[in-house]
Amino acid sequence: MKKSLMQAWTQSETPLEQTTELPAETPGRRGRASTIQADPEQVRTTTIRLSEENIIYCNLMSKQSKGSSMSGYINALIEKDRASHPKESQKAKKIYQIQLQ
Repeated sequence: MKKSLMQAWTQSETPLEQTTELPAETPGRRGRASTIQADPEQVRTTTIRLSEENIIYCNLMSKQSKGSSMSGYINALIEKDRASHPKESQKAKKIYQIQLQ
């Protein structure tokens, strides 16, 4: 079976075909719970456009920083940036609270 370079790069150490137990599916949720440190009700899936080189870089950095995925790495970068911009972070928090009403 031929695999693309991206599939080979992101494949886990143990291929799914060789495991004895299949992972349990969680209905109604996408992604890994460990990637996003937030309430599942607050998590929303979105699409971003990245160059192939940036995708590879994100995957490398997520593994190096012991993250589980590209989403986890991007979320960590955003949290770090929010910490250095508290005023904008508070604005985002207020806008989110208004949207919940």
